[in-house]
Amino acid sequence: MNSIYYDLAEKCIAQANFQEALAYYLKGEEIGDVNCINALGYCYDEGFILKKDEQKAFTYYQKAASLGSAKAQYNLSMMYESGNSVVSKDLTLAIAWCKQAAMQEEFNAIKRLAYLYKEDEQFDEAIYWYQRSYEAGNSVASILIAKLYDNMDDVSHAYHW
Repeated sequence: MNSIYYDLAEKCIAQANFQEALAYYLKGEEIGDVNCINALGYCYDEGFILKKDEQKAFTYYQKAASLGSAKAQYNLSMMYESGNSVVSKDLTLAIAWCKQAAMQEEFNAIKRLAYLYKEDEQFDEAIYWYQRSYEAGNSVASILIAKLYDNMDDVSHAYHW
């Protein structure tokens, strides 16, 4: 559930009132609103409203993720997947954070986790998460499942998808 501060900040952003949005995010952070904390991480990560600062982005994402924010867990996963000036590229940590988010039904994490498992050559896990992604509404996942089965020389399963 979003706090009133997060909702107010989002309304301000829709009206291009970015400084007021930032003030609401900061108020939300003071009361421990994980959505506001994650949003501050995003602002630093993307250089949106605030000057880009990967260390601060990482710190905010970690804080929100430790409080259970699936979006922050996904954002940490993305940082570890690509690496940056703060964290080294680490597929194992990318998978771990993405899985935490996916277990909370974070749609983007479910889609991404399948890809990460494929990249790590954990094909059974990749298929499982592609299936979850398909069930969650990602129609492209069926093509990816078929392609993965085909690459594994499992034509009968590939044909099914």
